[in-house]
Amino acid sequence: MATGHSSLETISDLSELIAAGAPIMRRELAPPVGQWQRLPLIPGTEAFSNHWLPDYHARDCAWIRHSVACYSLLGARVSGTGQIWLNDRLVTSPEIMPPYIADGLDIAAGGSARLHAEASLPVRSVETPCLVAVGHGSRVYGHFLVEMLFRILTARAAFSATGLRFQYLLSTESPPWLLEILERYLAIGRDQMVFFNPAQEQVALRHAIVPTLLLRPGGFHPFANTLIERCLRDLDLPDASAGPARVFAVRQRFYNPAAPNRICLNEDRLAAIAAQRHGFVPISMETLSWPDQIALFRGAETMLGLAGSALHTAIFAKPGSRLASLGAMNSVQSDIGALRRQYNAILGDDVPVDGEFLIDEDRFTTFLDAVCSWPGARPPPGQP
Repeated sequence: MATGHSSLETISDLSELIAAGAPIMRRELAPPVGQWQRLPLIPGTEAFSNHWLPDYHARDCAWIRHSVACYSLLGARVSGTGQIWLNDRLVTSPEIMPPYIADGLDIAAGGSARLHAEASLPVRSVETPCLVAVGHGSRVYGHFLVEMLFRILTARAAFSATGLRFQYLLSTESPPWLLEILERYLAIGRDQMVFFNPAQEQVALRHAIVPTLLLRPGGFHPFANTLIERCLRDLDLPDASAGPARVFAVRQRFYNPAAPNRICLNEDRLAAIAAQRHGFVPISMETLSWPDQIALFRGAETMLGLAGSALHTAIFAKPGSRLASLGAMNSVQSDIGALRRQYNAILGDDVPVDGEFLIDEDRFTTFLDAVCSWPGARPPPGQP
């Protein structure tokens, strides 16, 4: 149950604590299943991808089956970017803590200096039930879509029939765009938000609500589709059919200091090529409201752009649509495609994921021609 170095005691499996009689309740929302198989890359684009991506899309999934649940923890402590402690032991269970967070905190080596410093800060108590909504999803839009949004939707699904009213624990570093989405579109009033400053304090929660991750190594639990469709029904979206069929989500040197800085120096030229040859409409996503962004991707047949947060909006797009990513930061875009039954193409073999760079325009043209000339195919069974 408890593992790690003497300087850091961890909890890698909450089920053992439950069996031992700890004050933990687990509400299961969806049974253990495997992730859906990824669709093959768009034919003719395989040679443009990073060497591992064609195989990642082609091989059968053999990932560990997992469920979707929501925990109620009594007497939890929260520090840093959402680290959860029970009796001074850090919860590192992979259903709670993403692997990249565990790596960044150097858990295997006993924890980073920052982890221990944040865990030594003064503690403020909160008596009302709180969803632990802090984390990397509070500063980067793409992380919000694949992490924080699902935490919110899972908690609501778990407690909607119980009448439990809970608040939302957020970081004081939450940017304005996040607060607008929460308040204006997810109906979370400011009186429901509890803020804490991770650089100055910890929070002791009498009743912590902690959903499990829907995105695990290998992909999303299919129950994510149910939550997405519920979210879409609750949003007042513009008419998706009124937008362009082909969208180029341009960054225009947009920079979020909480994420890697990626500037394609000839993006304007690429947008002109895409518009002239295939009718793509360049759009800066950050200039649109959240419902307008969602409607834009729901109505599009093909989405194109630099790898990153904007393209993750495809989590709301239609099955059978195409997404062409310029660069590959990780497997998340492919995992979104698998969940939503979308076809991917990645121009990734020579596109950096940070810094300033140029994309070869002839290679881009050939790549995009392959994306747009493919006649398409019906998604296999299991589409959302």
